[in-house]
Amino acid sequence: MVRVECHSNNFYGIKFYLKIHEKSKYKYNNLTRLNEPRPVINTCICILLDLYKKNPCASFGFIGSETREEKKKRELEGKSESERTETTKRMLVYRRILNTYFSSNEFEHIIDESKSAYVMVNIAELSKNQSLITDISNYFTEHYTNFD
Repeated sequence: MVRVECHSNNFYGIKFYLKIHEKSKYKYNNLTRLNEPRPVINTCICILLDLYKKNPCASFGFIGSETREEKKKRELEGKSESERTETTKRMLVYRRILNTYFSSNEFEHIIDESKSAYVMVNIAELSKNQSLITDISNYFTEHYTNFD
């Protein structure tokens, strides 16, 4: 299941999970157990590319959520989510793949490791609005903390 939420400044937040996890409070933390993330990631990339084709002003963002195992480990260490120091498995994969499909000539790629947040800001729109990165980053930080 893929949810795309449209916000101000032509900013789209994307969330996805397996349909079988729809009612789980861990829907964003569960792994597919397919041992092959590319089909899921490629589906999301196709959706983002389609949105960008329809709206050339678009910017995008998402969270590379912790797996349940990463979350348990962090909690055992007595750390809160804001005290996380390690990059999530998902973020490592996303970072490699997204640079392939979304050129740094067209998007400013911004990563907040502590929140495992990835934002791609449209450079053409940034040239029109110098506060766009700050506006999107603030919005993203405020609204993408709880995924239920």
